[in-house]
Amino acid sequence: MKCSDMKCLDMKCSDMKCLDMMCTYMKRSDMRFSDMKCLDMKCLDIKCLDMKCSDMKCLDMKCSDMKRLDMKCLDMKCLDMKCLDMKCSDMKFSYMKCSDMKCLDMKCSNMKCLDMKCLDMKCSDMNFSYMKCSDMKCLDMKFSDMKCSDMKCLDMK
Repeated sequence: MKCSDMKCLDMKCSDMKCLDMMCTYMKRSDMRFSDMKCLDMKCLDIKCLDMKCSDMKCLDMKCSDMKRLDMKCLDMKCLDMKCLDMKCSDMKFSYMKCSDMKCLDMKCSNMKCLDMKCLDMKCSDMNFSYMKCSDMKCLDMKFSDMKCSDMKCLDMK
């Protein structure tokens, strides 16, 4: 991990279940970091993260761009959006290339901080089958940025 350029999270693991981002204190004693406030690792191993930073300040997700989160995982169900300080004006998840967005288990109770501007949403290749809100109030949805006038692209449950 090179903290200076935020390449520390090259998420190419096939299973990211070990990533439980709840922004709480890092409780695991076998980690080598002094500052892991943003990661609450509850998994048995973290093979998918090649973490070699001394204090993991590179994971203070307030960078001007988040393009260095190469989110190509097949299973990102344990990614809780609460841990990401999403400032939509600065971030674009241009690496979310899942065909149906199943890589993100979007449960609305945890998605209050997600403004749809953060996602480069192309309705033709995304299907939010995990959005279980009845009225989608949990998402600050600005439909003008959604590129779909009738929202048919979203499988809203």
